[in-house]
Amino acid sequence: MDKEKITELRTYRIIDNTLDELTKQNKNIESLTNRNTGMILKRLERIQKLNQTIIYLLLGVVGLLITILLG
Repeated sequence: MDKEKITELRTYRIIDNTLDELTKQNKNIESLTNRNTGMILKRLERIQKLNQTIIYLLLGVVGLLITILLG
């Protein structure tokens, strides 16, 4: 094999290794993003449940006040 072919093969190997490393990093980033998204969704669900509870409590208090005022 001549020097050009050897150099070309080395270059292809370097490129292949670089692509493999970038692919691994991309998968890690996707995994982190998915975990963060899941955590955010769970927090939003908790906040939504708290908001519903607060609304029901306020409606109950308003109902009691109306009952007391009209009673």
